[in-house]
Amino acid sequence: MPRIANRGRSLLDRIVALLRSYGYAVAETTHDCGELGGLAQSRKRFLLVARHMEKVPPFLYEPEKHSLRAVGDVIGKLPVPGLGLGGPMHRMPSLQWKTWVRLAFVEAGKDWRSLNRLKVIDGKLADYLIVPDTKWEGGGRLGVTDWNETAGTVQAASRPENGKFSVADPRWEQSTKWNEGNALGVKDWKEAASTIGAGSMPGQGAYSVADPRHSGPPKHNNCFRVVKMDQPSPSITGGTGPSAGGLAVADPRPPENFFSKYNVADWNGQTGTVISSDDHGAYGVADPRIESDRHGPLGVHSWDQPSRTIAGESFPTNGAFSVADPRAINRDKGDNYLTGGHYGVVPWAGSTGAVSGFACHDNGRWSVADPRMPGEKENLVAVIRALDDTWHRPFTTLELAALQSLVDPEEFLELDGLSDSAWRERIGNAVPSDAATAIAGVMGETLLLAASGQTFMLSNTPIWVRPLAIALSVKGPAL
Repeated sequence: MPRIANRGRSLLDRIVALLRSYGYAVAETTHDCGELGGLAQSRKRFLLVARHMEKVPPFLYEPEKHSLRAVGDVIGKLPVPGLGLGGPMHRMPSLQWKTWVRLAFVEAGKDWRSLNRLKVIDGKLADYLIVPDTKWEGGGRLGVTDWNETAGTVQAASRPENGKFSVADPRWEQSTKWNEGNALGVKDWKEAASTIGAGSMPGQGAYSVADPRHSGPPKHNNCFRVVKMDQPSPSITGGTGPSAGGLAVADPRPPENFFSKYNVADWNGQTGTVISSDDHGAYGVADPRIESDRHGPLGVHSWDQPSRTIAGESFPTNGAFSVADPRAINRDKGDNYLTGGHYGVVPWAGSTGAVSGFACHDNGRWSVADPRMPGEKENLVAVIRALDDTWHRPFTTLELAALQSLVDPEEFLELDGLSDSAWRERIGNAVPSDAATAIAGVMGETLLLAASGQTFMLSNTPIWVRPLAIALSVKGPAL
């Protein structure tokens, strides 16, 4: 930490004196490892670097600085937490209910102090009737990082309660587990689209748009258009179907003037000539004898009528195999549906029946009246839409490792052990690999120049380590 320059001053002075006595040029600097490695976090660190001036004559230049990335650029490649994807290090931490509520009210990019902007009367939120806890102070506790903002330094104990270690995640609409209301959602033409995920289908979120350009491209004009009898038709093309343009006509000639397939003859009229292909012409008749005892598919017999012959496929769609039963449905004692326990709820102190392979809430007593409502200090995983319409949630352990550049977001990582706190401690204490690579790169370049005999190199970055220059000012006579 940069504070070591003050807290460990006496020790650092002895180290610097010892190095200089052996011919080293020493530099005490503070760098942002996020800028050196192009990370999505601001991580300022004290760096003491020494160069042996005789063995390594070339200057050691500072690593090139990069702009800090947005949090969403890194963790946006990971699946949404809570869906069981990403492995054990990508599970959501269990927090107290009051912590979830606090996170929901914190503005994106702010910390717990933004809660003071809520309207409070007599110690209670006037609009939400939630009592705020004012014991938190300083340190960015319960801080929420904006999706496009860089994260703070990832520490060993990176929890929502001790710093800004939560993120305003705009991808809450992707999780159909938490938000079923956006399936088949349609965005307004002037509205911004949701975050594009891997499964951006209409059934998985608001991935449709109300396009006002309903006329469509020219090639789709006149689909299923019908041309009048006294008008010319469009050009005859290879696709001469009705769906390819105005290739249908409103023919005023009565159907008896020409042969018509599937025509129905009147009961008092005449049929067409009976030919061998007797299913290709006007071979239907409007039979007024509705009282016939012949029954077709989906026929229903009266209670006082006999049924037809029972065949091998006696289904309603194959004939008159249904009956109008006048007997009212019995829902008294002894009825199978009544005693089956459909949609039954078992009390907390009761016992269930034998669990079968088809156990479901709608075919038996497979629900329970759970009295365990979340307590004030009970940990749970919740998804609450915050005031800015995003999901304010803690970073997962895997997301912290990705912010540290210890793992590519598209790769799988599982550290040894089963403790999230131990994982986070190791991740927080580690040097970001991208920043370490940048530092090692400029050091390796300087060593290679020294090994090849070159003693000078120009660079557009500041010199990191060079001999201490002492300027002496002597007051002389005025000229």
